[in-house]
Amino acid sequence: MHLLGMRLSEFSTMFSRPKLFAALSAGVALLLLVAVGIYGLATGPRQPEPPAATTAQTADPTPTAPGAPTEQPDSDVRQPVVPPVERSADPETFARNVATALFEWDTASGLMPLDYTSALLDVSDPAGAEQAGLASDVATYLPTREAWTQLRQHSTRQQGLMQEQVTSDV
Repeated sequence: MHLLGMRLSEFSTMFSRPKLFAALSAGVALLLLVAVGIYGLATGPRQPEPPAATTAQTADPTPTAPGAPTEQPDSDVRQPVVPPVERSADPETFARNVATALFEWDTASGLMPLDYTSALLDVSDPAGAEQAGLASDVATYLPTREAWTQLRQHSTRQQGLMQEQVTSDV
């Protein structure tokens, strides 16, 4: 039967209000979904914000005469800095400093596990007699390079809280 030959009562039962409302709602929802999808494709994925890590300004290597004006570089280039391990004559303080350096790290700092290991090796074994064994021991406490790369995607940071320190009497 053609629409021209239909009576109004037949047309109203064929396209009742609830059916018409449902069809319009589905159409609007589909249009919104398509619009959001096109917008997402046009803008692309979000870029992560640069980490606010411990960094130091890179120094200009060219020497200047005293009193001469120095030029500031156009870009604010910052390099990651390995957190230093403070030396101490007190064994308990030194142990606390080493534990802090070993168990507190940040994957978003731009450093790798080897950087944290080198800071510990510099202060723990300056003579280098036990560096191979010490480096192996330290490596077991830090994530592997592959795990570090995966953790960096989430800006993972580890912090330790030392509540008690016990020294044996041996």
